[in-house]
Amino acid sequence: MSKKLTHKEIKEIIQKLSDQYEEYAVSYGKGFFDKKAFEDRYMEALKSDSNLESFAYAEVSFFEDLKKKFDRIQEEKRIRIEKPFTRKVEKYIEELEKRWLKYPELFAASELSDEAKYFCGAIQEFYHLCWLPLEKGAFGRVGAKVLLRYNSLTETMQSFILSISEKFPYEVERYGLNLSKYGVEKTHMIFLKEGALLLKEIRIFFKTIEQVHDDISEELKNSEIFLKAKKMLDQIIYDFRLSSLI
Repeated sequence: MSKKLTHKEIKEIIQKLSDQYEEYAVSYGKGFFDKKAFEDRYMEALKSDSNLESFAYAEVSFFEDLKKKFDRIQEEKRIRIEKPFTRKVEKYIEELEKRWLKYPELFAASELSDEAKYFCGAIQEFYHLCWLPLEKGAFGRVGAKVLLRYNSLTETMQSFILSISEKFPYEVERYGLNLSKYGVEKTHMIFLKEGALLLKEIRIFFKTIEQVHDDISEELKNSEIFLKAKKMLDQIIYDFRLSSLI
């Protein structure tokens, strides 16, 4: 059986409850934590000569239940407010994923993030569908300097998609090494920046060709494969949100 409270202990409990009602009323409003209602109940208990010990225990229990109810209402309110925003964010992420899921996924066994795997797939598609066919057309006749730049960009592209011996491509291997040094988020950004730099250099390369007005360049920049390459390049930049990095 619990020890009976002294008059002093009961008064201390009542005073503490009164202070808590005031504190919570200031922070959260009198509508929920009504100090006056508590004091009215206390005065009524005094007038009716009720058992103040039972009253104190009952009021402590009531106040704890009141706090739990208030916390539950606040949490429900927070969820109502955040849910539309959360769903909006989720929908945005789903839309982003749809953009890059249309490309092949490369190097599934590597430490690349999912997005990085599909970015490599996008580079591979561009490489085979657009980049290599360029050399076979009028591109091969535009001059040694242009061809040299083409070969340099080809090597950079291959660092994302062509494995060396039994290893992953250079940029894929570097991704794995960077993880231990920089962590996931920074490593991913380093990878995307390198990818964005490559696409930027290809875009500049295309613009350089467009600024030349001899017969061979005119034939090239109006060719179906050149126009296709430009369009696919812009699509990859858009699909992986790289415009801000270019």
